[in-house]
Amino acid sequence: WSALSRAAARIDGARLRRSDWPVFAGRLLADDIRLAQALVAAGRRLDDDSMAERGLESIDWLARRAGLTATADGLWRSPTAGAQRATEAGGFVEALAHAQVSTGLMPYGRMAQQAMAWFLGGNVTAEAVLEVELGASRAGLGSSAAMTMLSTEATLAYLGAVLALHSAGLVALPVVEVARQDLATVA
Repeated sequence: WSALSRAAARIDGARLRRSDWPVFAGRLLADDIRLAQALVAAGRRLDDDSMAERGLESIDWLARRAGLTATADGLWRSPTAGAQRATEAGGFVEALAHAQVSTGLMPYGRMAQQAMAWFLGGNVTAEAVLEVELGASRAGLGSSAAMTMLSTEATLAYLGAVLALHSAGLVALPVVEVARQDLATVA
């Protein structure tokens, strides 16, 4: 517990305690959503409701900045400057799904689903970054070679987002029989 308590206290201490800027640095960073999720998880694990609430406040604020709302079909867009990346979109899906499980409030689940739509073309370019046939994701949106290439990190972000939605009961995964010889071709 002491290691968790110390780590949680460091994250909580880094969060700026301003209602107009409830994140972790003087400028928005791609990892802010992950830090907010960690704050919620630590607060719940340590039975510190105020810590969990501060994490949820940060998630709410970041979701609004990203264009996500509890009632509309908002498109996820990165609240940070620069390219929209699959890893950041996946982080939003995971944090919002975790917030839904933690609170039982479905608006978080709806926002997680909105953020997930980013991978399938629910984004500012209406362009899917997921290559369904390959089960792989491009790094993000944009015309640069780095964004258009399939990326292991982006694919893992997509898969993590799918698993987070499944764990939260927000999506059902199909059951597929896999033969041993099919696994050999993947390896």
